[in-house]
Amino acid sequence: MDDNVNNPLNTNSSLFSNKNIILIIFGLVFLFIAIFTLMKWTLVLSDNPYSSAYSEDLKKEIEEVIDQTNPQTQDILRKEIIKEVARQQLLYAEEFAYKLVPNAPTAVTLPPPGASDTEDAASYETFKVMAEGMTEDDVYFDNVYAIPYGDSFYGDFINTPSDYQFTIYQLHDELRQLVAHVNSQYQRPPLAQRISGVTQIGNIEEALFEKPETAAVYPNIRSAEAFLVAYILSELDPENENLYRQTAEAMAERGIAYGHYGRSDLEASRSLTSQYLSLFLQNNPEGLRSITSEEIIN
Repeated sequence: MDDNVNNPLNTNSSLFSNKNIILIIFGLVFLFIAIFTLMKWTLVLSDNPYSSAYSEDLKKEIEEVIDQTNPQTQDILRKEIIKEVARQQLLYAEEFAYKLVPNAPTAVTLPPPGASDTEDAASYETFKVMAEGMTEDDVYFDNVYAIPYGDSFYGDFINTPSDYQFTIYQLHDELRQLVAHVNSQYQRPPLAQRISGVTQIGNIEEALFEKPETAAVYPNIRSAEAFLVAYILSELDPENENLYRQTAEAMAERGIAYGHYGRSDLEASRSLTSQYLSLFLQNNPEGLRSITSEEIIN
């Protein structure tokens, strides 16, 4: 019997055929290029997230990497990159300035959460059917960046240069900072920790990236940001306002189904976003178009 037949190091085996060797080398080269490009992208972001994060050259480099990946995973990868951009910007929280609503931290207030969880328990029973069959990955990708807008998604839209692009970024950043600020006052535990029989699926999103203490639920960034996006898209596409508001409402309610928070937490988030947007419109009567990206950056 030939000793080489079962020898895994036999260069005549199918694993080490010339074709496979070429494919392995090609795969390693592509992996190196992808890692190098994404590392370069991250470094550019960390250097200056506002002036460099969305440069045309950088976007082209990212898209070139994405185009060489499996077509079935390209949309997921693109959304993850978009989310990472937002997260990188939030790393600058210590020097954060409220430019659109300077008095937001003092003007926006919420009463303490109620002592009873009866309403929240009932809301979970109503909505939990929406989470049947859902996995942690499903919950992770169920975010505002995946909200449909036109022929694409909101995440793709905010990554497209426009006169009000950075105004939208600033709206998101200020709302996240505001949610974290109010959370620091109450630190209400997630619904699954307050009510027996509630199953939590996936992690509760942090208002500020890499700051676990901002993952509180009263208010919560998931529903607050959903209501913000509904406002943004409704202003840009008023004919579909009802659709965007219904989409945001459903997204916020799915957070109840995931066991993250209850109805009272959702309503607190609605109130916070409504108060913030009212102040924004007082300062900027024309809405998104009343302040340019250049004013935000500078």
